[in-house]
Amino acid sequence: MSSILKTVKHTNLSTVAFSLGAVVIAPILVPVVKPVAKATLKGGIRLYEKSKAALTETGEMLEDLVAEVKAEKMTAAQSVKVNVKTTEE
Repeated sequence: MSSILKTVKHTNLSTVAFSLGAVVIAPILVPVVKPVAKATLKGGIRLYEKSKAALTETGEMLEDLVAEVKAEKMTAAQSVKVNVKTTEE
């Protein structure tokens, strides 16, 4: 018991009051906070999945765009070669 008294003497009174309050309040708050935490996590997971799908779709659109630009570039280069050949003849 004397070690507890020594600890309490050296511990700030507000720390002890906060600790005791947390022990008393925790069982009351857990049933209230748990559904809120679950709903928040569900919303976060839903947002993550939607974001993942949107990013995948955006990546596919960018790949298509890059392929189109490359195709146009090749077509333009080929038309320049054809024009050069016909001009030289």
